[in-house]
Amino acid sequence: MNDPNEGYTLFKLIGIEKNELPKTDYDTSPFFFASMTQTGSESNLDDSLPMWKQYGDDAKGINLTYHSEYIKSLMEEGIEIYKVCYNPAKDALLNEEINSIKSAFNEIKNYSDDKEKEAIFLSALNLIDDIRYLFKDVDYSYENEYRIIKSYEGEEDVIFSSESSNSVIPGLYAYIDKELKYSKIKLGPKCDDIDFVAPYIKFVDRNIEVTKSQISYR
Repeated sequence: MNDPNEGYTLFKLIGIEKNELPKTDYDTSPFFFASMTQTGSESNLDDSLPMWKQYGDDAKGINLTYHSEYIKSLMEEGIEIYKVCYNPAKDALLNEEINSIKSAFNEIKNYSDDKEKEAIFLSALNLIDDIRYLFKDVDYSYENEYRIIKSYEGEEDVIFSSESSNSVIPGLYAYIDKELKYSKIKLGPKCDDIDFVAPYIKFVDRNIEVTKSQISYR
């Protein structure tokens, strides 16, 4: 994650500091999160130098465009896709909801019984767990990011830990059981072996549109 406040921007909005959270944050979320960005002539994010440098292995990688049929199949199975919010103050209704959540947490903080306060605080955190990653710092608004969210509640057996995690807390992952389908592949400005990679992709799937970045970057 490139944003150090990933998952904490919402907490900041509702007046919760990181030091108020348990050392392990809180119980593992039963949700799967994946990210994508919307491309189009207006944003041109499929060939953006900041995006190549940030997510494309310093422009040596590739940009994959999901096929519309794949996105449709995800939604038909109940997998939800949400647009990330970077500046909730611009949306009066959303800002009102955030203020309501903030007020609720302020009430919890005023509980006199510490044990009861902690239990209710953790329960309240879990209630907003599925939306915490839908908020990011406004500095990343150029990404125009969308997030794929799938609940794995009751299906915890398909969630696995990463042995290569550098954290004391193991990284947990899950896969969407759906065959990927792409409509376009764009090769990065510094992509190696383009003369080999492009023909190979077309050999594997002739229906995929393969293009090269128009950005001059070395």
